[in-house]
Amino acid sequence: MVELKDIAELEVLHKALMSARFADAPSDPVLLGSPYLALIHSSILDEIVDHYRRNSQMGIAARWDKWRELSVDRREWEVVRRCLSQPDSGWARLPSDELKRDLIRTCFEPFRASSALVDRMVEEIDHETSNDG
Repeated sequence: MVELKDIAELEVLHKALMSARFADAPSDPVLLGSPYLALIHSSILDEIVDHYRRNSQMGIAARWDKWRELSVDRREWEVVRRCLSQPDSGWARLPSDELKRDLIRTCFEPFRASSALVDRMVEEIDHETSNDG
């Protein structure tokens, strides 16, 4: 098992995951929707925030917490929408809205999004993928 030694290593790994998962033109779009990678990414962010809390650096921890709050203004919102709207994304084959929401939650990791935002994304992608939007 890999053991990271300090906060700098965690932050570098986080940046690498952001580049791999949320690039404007991803080299492998599968990475965005990978539940394993989403879980790893969220765990890394949790550890980063916990590190700053354990070291009484509450201001830095609070900035990371704020950074994790997703909104429609974020670039990552658009990356997820664009990726899942692609004809080869498999979106149209998902048999229920709940499975669509699950996929969106996975893609949104390590960000936090309200149920209303997840539902809005479902609506946007459904609209865009139905009869050419």
